[in-house]
Amino acid sequence: MNPKTTQAYNRLKGLLHGVFLDRRVNRNEIMELRDWCYANQELATDGPFKDFFHDIKAILDTNVVTAEEILDMNVILTKYRKHFVPKDQAVADINFLRGICYGILADGEINKHEVYMLKTWLEENAHLCMDAPYKDFYDIISKVLEDGKVDYEESKALEKLFKDFLNP
Repeated sequence: MNPKTTQAYNRLKGLLHGVFLDRRVNRNEIMELRDWCYANQELATDGPFKDFFHDIKAILDTNVVTAEEILDMNVILTKYRKHFVPKDQAVADINFLRGICYGILADGEINKHEVYMLKTWLEENAHLCMDAPYKDFYDIISKVLEDGKVDYEESKALEKLFKDFLNP
């Protein structure tokens, strides 16, 4: 198993999760998904990665991606999951979180629902929250959600957190 294909698979899985947190898909999010395809097209030369990559790309090539098609892409990923079992689950989790961050940032706004859903994901994966960067994410997100809203300053702080995580 090629670690790069497993990394790309988990990043896409997280990206789809992040894009769909607010149950809407806009042009910028579609562009982020296309950027994933462009960045990983060299990996799509053979094997299961090639097959699922072309299935995902076919959906994105229509230029209009609906919420239902995001769900269809998740079904495609689930179908190929057995081919991308990570050797190191911690690395897979980091790539999934990176994907979520890309997905949340893609539409240009960070809303309360996305932050709440990210917190829920972190809670569902509480075993991760003992270590950086998960602990930092959880602590900051919990603080942001204390008052039940995400104001402009909090949104900018989260944006910086995500960008620092994506570009260390």
